[in-house]
Amino acid sequence: MFEGRSQPQRLLILAKKGEHSMALQSMTGHGEGRRTLDGVVCIVEVRGVNNRFLDIVVRGEGVHGGLEQAVKKAVGSCIQRGRVDVSVRLIFETADDRRVKIDCNRVEGLFREYQRTFEHCAVPFDSSETARLMLLQILGRHDVFLAGEEVEERFKDDLVLETLDEALRKFIQSRAVEGERLGCDILERSKNLRDYLSHLKEISSTVAERARERLRQRISRAVEGHLMQGGISEQEAGDLDGEAILTSSHFLEERIVHEVAIIAERLDITEELVRFGSHLDEFQSSLSEDRVGRRLDFIVQELGREANTIGSKAQDAGVQRIVIEIKGELERIREQVQNLV
Repeated sequence: MFEGRSQPQRLLILAKKGEHSMALQSMTGHGEGRRTLDGVVCIVEVRGVNNRFLDIVVRGEGVHGGLEQAVKKAVGSCIQRGRVDVSVRLIFETADDRRVKIDCNRVEGLFREYQRTFEHCAVPFDSSETARLMLLQILGRHDVFLAGEEVEERFKDDLVLETLDEALRKFIQSRAVEGERLGCDILERSKNLRDYLSHLKEISSTVAERARERLRQRISRAVEGHLMQGGISEQEAGDLDGEAILTSSHFLEERIVHEVAIIAERLDITEELVRFGSHLDEFQSSLSEDRVGRRLDFIVQELGREANTIGSKAQDAGVQRIVIEIKGELERIREQVQNLV
């Protein structure tokens, strides 16, 4: 039905058919952020795979404890489930950038302090040349320069966290796209389950009649076998009057009706079909909600239990074939659901 169509076209078709709008997110995704500041390139990669709980792992040279906790807090604020690997890389474009850097914040503070001193002493400060000389004097101080290691510590944490925001946005977008793809597949398979349920309802209505016919055939074969083995002679069979035959036939029919009633009650799968349909309704309605991966997984387990009960109770070849198809579809759905948040 959807072959040759793009993902947006698939979703549009489902929407036109009145299906639920899906807000599913996959736990699988990837996002990368890249920023450059003062000769330092920061690259942050975020990768996610499925996991029962939220597991955040931060890797990177020079990632200290405080930065690691800040990264985990930022990831945990927008990711609820899955294993998330965060990789941090800092690349210095030139060796000189690592050796020395001016502390601009300190220079600005000193400049303003010099200016306030001029004003306090009532000395005019209206010349750009004066400002230039003041700045040169400030730059002559050794305490306005930072070593490479100090530079890295002073601004790398903010740079990493800003780059992480970009990577997380792309990561969440990729999870949403993957979630839509999984949702389309799951929805189609749940519709297949609905079709299988309809077939089971049709077949279950004739299970008792087929059981009656099988019982008649077994009794007929048993009677014929008894005659052939000498249980009753042909002469004795011929001496039976019509009334005896009618009485015997009536008794046999009553016995068959009684046995069929017992068998029909034992093979009745109406309750299981109703529960299966109810679970399936809940499953399909849940596809429009957020963060329902665990709930969907639980519903799939319940559907599997009902399918097993139907297969064990029905004892019918037609029902068994459909149950096998249902189990296969449920297994494929379960694999997809386990990737959802």
